[in-house]
Amino acid sequence: MDLWNIATVCHRLIWQQTLRDEGRLDDELWRFYGSADIDLFFGKYRSILDNVAQVIKTTTSAPMTVPQSFNDLLTWLKNSSNRRLINEKYIKLVESWDWFNLIKKIRDSIEHEGAETVVDYDKHNVLFKVSSLGTSLGTSLSN
Repeated sequence: MDLWNIATVCHRLIWQQTLRDEGRLDDELWRFYGSADIDLFFGKYRSILDNVAQVIKTTTSAPMTVPQSFNDLLTWLKNSSNRRLINEKYIKLVESWDWFNLIKKIRDSIEHEGAETVVDYDKHNVLFKVSSLGTSLGTSLSN
């Protein structure tokens, strides 16, 4: 379901951008709706990665010992004795997602630190900035 929600959010952002281009959605509403959708996007994205961790967990020789969250799985894999429980292909896959920490930082800032998402208008991209105490965390989603 989370994957469909992300697809819906991306489609809705493009649809709203089209409405804005056609003058059927004013700039303020575009920014409010877009900000809400960006916040939802990061929350659902993180949830999908937790689902990936849960799938990996079910394939291991000792599923009760493997963490359910993606973040915890990354930490858990730093222990060499844990690595033997998971197929090397899954380990390489998980560790190749080096962008995860940025997604986590943005999502956690939105959910737990009161970060503000501001969407701006651009004809070809959904530009946004997530700021937490003056620190910019993200920039754009491309069409």
